[in-house]
Amino acid sequence: MNAPLVLPSSPFLLGIVNFVLYHKSEVPTTPFLSPSWSRTALIVVLENNVFVNDEENGKQFIPPQIALKGVSTNPSFVNYTTDFIEVLGADLSAEALYILTGLDGSSFVNEYVDASSVWDMSECFDGIQNAETIEAKKAILEEFILSKVDNERLAEVELFRMAIQCIVKSGFKISLPELYDELAVSKMTLNRLFKKIVGIPPKQFLSLMIFEQMMKAKKVKHESLEAIDDSSFY
Repeated sequence: MNAPLVLPSSPFLLGIVNFVLYHKSEVPTTPFLSPSWSRTALIVVLENNVFVNDEENGKQFIPPQIALKGVSTNPSFVNYTTDFIEVLGADLSAEALYILTGLDGSSFVNEYVDASSVWDMSECFDGIQNAETIEAKKAILEEFILSKVDNERLAEVELFRMAIQCIVKSGFKISLPELYDELAVSKMTLNRLFKKIVGIPPKQFLSLMIFEQMMKAKKVKHESLEAIDDSSFY
């Protein structure tokens, strides 16, 4: 098994792309992607012979060759590959799906959607396949993502990002009324913004963020949770 190679994203993509990861493995139980409500991903499968075990539904599926991964509602659920895998993936922020597509972050919940149904990916995919180095493949993927950034939507998410910063800075202890006061906005304004960007209101999003942090901090020794800890996509 080759260890995943995590490649930092360019400064232009900070806030949209957390990192780009190249992963190649022949171990059948390698985690394919780990779930999280606050993350989505764009994955390019470079090796076609990939089957994934869907443990929750007890079945196998073949992921789209270029997939948009939606958020997952079950934080203890993880998929495992059953064959050789080679992928290049961009780990995206919670607001990235809205910035890049105009769709809210809950549009593809628990799904791996064919990205070709959203964008024309042919030129990007051909370029990645033909590039000789991992760095060159990464550069092509980042260039494609950058070309899909909508500046108006990017400006819209600034208040959302300020809200997340306040939540994290408080150690996840800030109350919603305190958050409204800190941002000088009404409950209605923030609810509308969160639903537009991530598909759920601030209260639900904050609860999910807290739960994810608890999972990481406590490092619960459960088979599926250990798999999440070991995954490079978490």
